[in-house]
Amino acid sequence: LGWGWHRAEQVGGLEVRWTGQHHPAGWDPLPSPEFSLHFTLPEDVSQVSASLQSFYAPRTVSVRIDGLLLGEPRQVATDALATYTWDLPVNAPRGEFVTLTFTVDAALTPESVGLGADQRALALMVDWIRLSR
Repeated sequence: LGWGWHRAEQVGGLEVRWTGQHHPAGWDPLPSPEFSLHFTLPEDVSQVSASLQSFYAPRTVSVRIDGLLLGEPRQVATDALATYTWDLPVNAPRGEFVTLTFTVDAALTPESVGLGADQRALALMVDWIRLSR
């Protein structure tokens, strides 16, 4: 995992991760927090899917692979985890050590919206991310 991820935790019987973590160098992730993954991308992968749920308010999410935008941004809802899919263009980088970056329009702390004392900046809950043909 790259920057932007909080530690895994149990939510509703699932092991998930929240995104929105501050960069350790003190960079403020607001208003556009990012979270990333680094991996080898096989040649035959044509889609990236993710099971996501937004914290507190709907969020707009865009996805890039090594800087190349994958389609249009998607609006992620707050009511439940749902699957969102982005197609990889033919010219998307493939091979060793690519970076998949999700950019979210905002993150909030639960404390700031009256939902307890949690001061973590939260953007999206992520159950899984899948690469497919």
